[in-house]
Amino acid sequence: MADPRFMLLLSLSNLGLKSFSDFDCSFFFFLFVSRVAVVTGSNKGIGFEICRQLANNGITVVLTARDENKGLAAVQKLKTENGFSDQAISFHPLDVSNPDTIASLAAFVKTRFGKLDILASFSFLFLLSSI
Repeated sequence: MADPRFMLLLSLSNLGLKSFSDFDCSFFFFLFVSRVAVVTGSNKGIGFEICRQLANNGITVVLTARDENKGLAAVQKLKTENGFSDQAISFHPLDVSNPDTIASLAAFVKTRFGKLDILASFSFLFLLSSI
């Protein structure tokens, strides 16, 4: 996959612009700002792979799971196999049917990152299948 910054430069050159100074780049500022994602139900399966892909693309990921041991093991596996840092991927317990864990996650994200850019919910799929 091509680096998005390289793709941006290609796009600018296609517009006939020779450099960033020829263009007001404030519009593209979002490409260089760190982004934060929370992925629910992500200690295995699709959610786990989404965490890997997001982190591989420079997005800070919070992996969540109901079972703390399984969640921590998933984070450790991602760090070991992919070389992600503690800043790139972290764990927070979350049971989407428990309002206390939802509030705790919200406070964690607000305190640690100040924002949330992406929410990928795979816990919802589990809830639907159990109905």
